[in-house]
Amino acid sequence: FIMSCPKEVVFVPNLLTPATLLFKDAWNSPNLQVKLKCIQTLTSIFQHPDRAISTAFIHTVGPAVIEHLLNVCKRRPESELEAVVDIAGANMVETLVALTDEQNRLHMMTVLVPMLVSYLLEPSEYRGSPPPWKVLHDHALQRLMHIGPQYPAQFRTVMQSSQDMRGRLEAAIKAQQATSSKASNKKAAAAAA
Repeated sequence: FIMSCPKEVVFVPNLLTPATLLFKDAWNSPNLQVKLKCIQTLTSIFQHPDRAISTAFIHTVGPAVIEHLLNVCKRRPESELEAVVDIAGANMVETLVALTDEQNRLHMMTVLVPMLVSYLLEPSEYRGSPPPWKVLHDHALQRLMHIGPQYPAQFRTVMQSSQDMRGRLEAAIKAQQATSSKASNKKAAAAAA
């Protein structure tokens, strides 16, 4: 409905307000499937070609989702589905970064990059961590390695703002490279045998 109706229809206050509140209520649902569908649909709405429509939803629901995502590092996901919801939320924030004007992108990057870095596990705790934590870690590392080259100046500025954040990312990259190297050596040894 929101994606296909003309702006004049969507912006009728008796439709827009309940629609945005519906998404806010869906996000606050204890049901993770509802939250996941909410995030996935919102990500589509945020990409609506008419920025006026997407802005109403960004302002209503965006802050609650971002607040939740910033607290993920304090309470790690307990299930695979919870990790999927967190990943979908991180993807939504990444979409917001892409939609943000160039002059304001650094501000959004100061939200996204530290959030993703906070999802990284210390190399020593990775092996013994529950699978949902590993899924979130792997996704965050993959996205950080994609975002850096995509927005190099903003990424560099954010990473230079915190030595801890930079050290955590470097440690995760080194651990991943070491793991990849060991896997390659095992494959080569198996092929040779």
